[in-house]
Amino acid sequence: MFSVVTPAGQAIVHLEAQGYLDPAFPARMLRYRADIWENTLTAGQGTPHIHQAAVFFFPEHENKAHGLDDDGIHYVYQVVRLWEVTRDAVLSRGLVGLYPLLPLMQDAVGDTPDTVMQQALERITAAAVEDTALEQDLIAVLGIIGGEKYGPDVIRRYVRREMLMQSQVYREWIAEDIREAKAQATVEVLRENILDVLAERFTVVRQPLRAKVLAVEDVGVLKALHKLSIKAASLEEFDRQLDELISA
Repeated sequence: MFSVVTPAGQAIVHLEAQGYLDPAFPARMLRYRADIWENTLTAGQGTPHIHQAAVFFFPEHENKAHGLDDDGIHYVYQVVRLWEVTRDAVLSRGLVGLYPLLPLMQDAVGDTPDTVMQQALERITAAAVEDTALEQDLIAVLGIIGGEKYGPDVIRRYVRREMLMQSQVYREWIAEDIREAKAQATVEVLRENILDVLAERFTVVRQPLRAKVLAVEDVGVLKALHKLSIKAASLEEFDRQLDELISA
């Protein structure tokens, strides 16, 4: 989201990239518009015009309803389908920031995954982006986007691992994935430990109770349940306190 000056005055541009199918997407777009106006009204800036557009990466992600209608309300937003955008429209204007999205755009006669990836990578490196970190991020995003469209084998021919690892954005994504994996591993270990203790103490842990334990995602709750599995006088007591913890 950014502010622009038009012949009609100040306006706000809101572009929302959508990478999955969401039936509630129109309502979310309307909420964003309301949130923007709430902020501008609070700041004494009135209700500036808002140019809203949804950018869809793949056809299967597009919600066909591009607005909402109700009594007194007719709300619509613009739609940009990347597969309908020609690559030449981006390349001829030198829109460097959009080069990583070239694999998702409309194929011209003779285009192949290899020619598109090669062209995109060459254009990014030839653009002489002054910010080296930005150039590395553009290459990393190209690798990820290209991988979604063409698969890993094509990407490996043009975007090497060391090129990706130079990108701060990519390294942050990897670090986040590692943190999430560690958190998930902790959750799974705690669940198994709880069930092991219960099985050791009470021999049989029936499926409904196992399912309840395996459904718990919160690490704090699981740690409390682990202590409870050691102290509870019976499975019935454990089950009752489990319900209390979940509903708390």
